[in-house]
Amino acid sequence: MKKAVLFFALLSLTMLAGCAKNPTKENGSKTASSTPYETAQPTEQADGSTLTVAETDNGIKSEVRFFPKGEVVQVSRATWPDGRRAATVKFRDGSGVDLQERADIDQVIEASNEAIAAIAKKAMAVTGVAKSAPVTSAEDVAKAQAEKKTDDKAKPEAGKSKTVVAPPDQKP
Repeated sequence: MKKAVLFFALLSLTMLAGCAKNPTKENGSKTASSTPYETAQPTEQADGSTLTVAETDNGIKSEVRFFPKGEVVQVSRATWPDGRRAATVKFRDGSGVDLQERADIDQVIEASNEAIAAIAKKAMAVTGVAKSAPVTSAEDVAKAQAEKKTDDKAKPEAGKSKTVVAPPDQKP
């Protein structure tokens, strides 16, 4: 009987010790809870802006630059391993634009706030992007959508009449 109690006591301690190990520290393996990218600390630029660079495990590089003052508040650029790039500029008034020209995308992170604003305004003129007011909360979004629906219902389409077309196998 003493041997059985001693055996089960040792077995229980062994099981508890085995369960106490942290499996993520073994072999340096990554789990779903680990971050999918490595982010460097933001670095302050000479003009007072901050630049943060991150890279994912699959090689996508993300660069985000924030400006404390000036017309532009943020510019971001993503670079894929195959060389593709995309860049977005956001203004303090809430409007933003995706840049289309490769030369603009290549220089946007290093450019001054004024130069970025000029590049973005040129892109807005080409794409015809309308300015939008900044949205701060979910309630503001819901309110703006409700107002838009109300405005759309109240405005009849001038000069357009509704034409009903019957399918070819039926006569109107």
